[in-house]
Amino acid sequence: MKRLYVLMLAVMVALAGCGTLETARIKNVTVLDSDAQETAAENGSDNAAASGDDITSGAGTGDETITAADVSGNDDDITTEAASGTGDSAMAAAGTGGETTTETTSGPADETSSGTAAVDTSPEESEPDTITINLKAVGDDLIHSGFYNIGEARGSDYTFMFENVSDVIQEADIAIINQETMFVYDKTKYSGYPTFGSPTGIGDALIAAGFDVVQLATNHSLDKGLTGISDTVDYFSDKDVLAIGIYTDEESASEIPLLEVAGVTFAFLNYTYGTNGIAMPNAYCVNTFSDENKVRDDIRRAKELADIVVVLPHWGTEYTYTPDSFQKKWTQIFLEEGVDIVIGTHPHVVQPYEMLTGEDGHQMLVYYSLGNFISWQSKMERMLGGMADITITITVEDGTISYDYDLVPLVTYIHSGTATTTYFLSDYDKTDHTYGATKENMTELFEKIINWEM
Repeated sequence: MKRLYVLMLAVMVALAGCGTLETARIKNVTVLDSDAQETAAENGSDNAAASGDDITSGAGTGDETITAADVSGNDDDITTEAASGTGDSAMAAAGTGGETTTETTSGPADETSSGTAAVDTSPEESEPDTITINLKAVGDDLIHSGFYNIGEARGSDYTFMFENVSDVIQEADIAIINQETMFVYDKTKYSGYPTFGSPTGIGDALIAAGFDVVQLATNHSLDKGLTGISDTVDYFSDKDVLAIGIYTDEESASEIPLLEVAGVTFAFLNYTYGTNGIAMPNAYCVNTFSDENKVRDDIRRAKELADIVVVLPHWGTEYTYTPDSFQKKWTQIFLEEGVDIVIGTHPHVVQPYEMLTGEDGHQMLVYYSLGNFISWQSKMERMLGGMADITITITVEDGTISYDYDLVPLVTYIHSGTATTTYFLSDYDKTDHTYGATKENMTELFEKIINWEM
């Protein structure tokens, strides 16, 4: 577990004589800067890179890649009038999303409550000491013009988009969102489909909702050229979040994004399949899958620096419910290189999730697509999204990791062009959705998808 043994020993020494550390949600995550990364690299310099063993259980070996034409799809944009009305709100509550599945790399480990990070140093306890970290992730924050028509009419207030899920997001130790569209400071550059430009008020709202990691490498990263890249990077530069996948300089692009929670270091890597045919103005502004050797090298460097490596790929064929050959190819590469968690976005619909095991016994959790978190696309099935809910339990004594994982269904509510927000499906009771999304048909669709029946 790289540096984990040293870190946990330090924690246990510090707590000696104090009994059990009081369990409380750890939300003060630490983004590691360049100096901290150099220190981490020195501490981890004795660790070997991933070996890339053959795979006996994986997601296929298709060598086909998907071109921009294959996946460009149609992010239907619905024009609406500015309105000050709000979508009906409900008290946020965690969705159930079906049964939780547990996978363990080496024997069982005690769990603390979700969203806590605790170390038990009580000598009379027979069970091993553990650290428990909860990670949640949602899919595409796809900002069509309807959203900024409403938000700007409210004085650049976009909290309505997150108001029914923010309580649960804030309970996570790490919360991730895919910001599909770039921010622009110039209001005259606001636009919806097909070349998106979004208000920075969206960023204010997602940060207030509790997100810690914002992935930005998408097929829309270059919709506004380098202006969109520079404005978005500048916006996040003084925010206490980890914004990844796009860069304004080569040095920043070469760093491995790291985040530390409860003494455990996570690396987050974000890549997109392409940029809708828009030529890259330089080699570093957007992370892409164009160079397999570079991606493999990034993963190997991440494994030297971090205890857990998470890859956030923007991939797949739009509006399809199962992974395509491009996703399968890269899933195998990630498994070969020893990635721990893969959380995919881009298809705008939910795809299944599963735990894969390599020949060496290494386990990798894969969510192929979380679908849209929120959008104004004009199809009922694109209103369904999912929240990955992963509880990671680390046994301090031997460094083994176990996972409790689930996919909690979400639904975007749109009504008459004046009300829109996202609910947990378990809380959703609307019968007047513009595109006909009801609790019953969304539940049926979700169950078919996660059971590989679509």
